Amino acid sequence: MPNWLNRFIISTNWDGFDAQFSGDFIGRRYATYLDDWRVGASFITSLEAGYSFDVGEGDWVKKLRISGNITNLADIRGVSTITVTSPSGGFQGFPIPPRMFFVTVGAAL
Repeated sequence: MPNWLNRFIISTNWDGFDAQFSGDFIGRRYATYLDDWRVGASFITSLEAGYSFDVGEGDWVKKLRISGNITNLADIRGVSTITVTSPSGGFQGFPIPPRMFFVTVGAAL
């Protein structure tokens, strides 16, 4: 269990444009029952922006939306999850996913 968790989101809207910036802080976590192995804290940020617009009344598509999302903006490296595997002190650590970019196109009929 982390000693501290925090999340923030800053968002805005202007007509058809919207954007969101978010951050997650996860404090240090211990891997063993004796608290002798630990994973350091991490702070990961993400950014999402999108635009929606009307296509037209006569077309079969009424609205179109395109958005982009970037996760782990600073490309932070570290351990995201740690799990104890045995009472003798074994554990598994899983890495923080690298920076990723996604584009989404949506339509309203």
